[in-house]
Amino acid sequence: MIDVEVLRNMLGVSEADDGILGKVADEARDLILAYTNRKEDEWIPIFDGIQSLVARKVFNQLGAEGLRSKAEGAVSAAFDSLEGDVLPALNMFRAVRAL
Repeated sequence: MIDVEVLRNMLGVSEADDGILGKVADEARDLILAYTNRKEDEWIPIFDGIQSLVARKVFNQLGAEGLRSKAEGAVSAAFDSLEGDVLPALNMFRAVRAL
């Protein structure tokens, strides 16, 4: 699973954000495990990259939850959803549970 220090370096933020980055990384891990119907001990190394992508997306959208885009003056930003690139990457790893 991804390390907070790696996320900090990728995002270019300070150590003061480590608490938030840890929480975002945990939420990304939980989302991946839930979507793929896996337990924590069934983590696949390829999930590390997807966890990093999800965590970075979530961190960058903090404070703009629920928005598709926003504009302030001459600056505008559009947000991608997880359905576009993350969930299709996870589809092939979904585990089926039989009763």
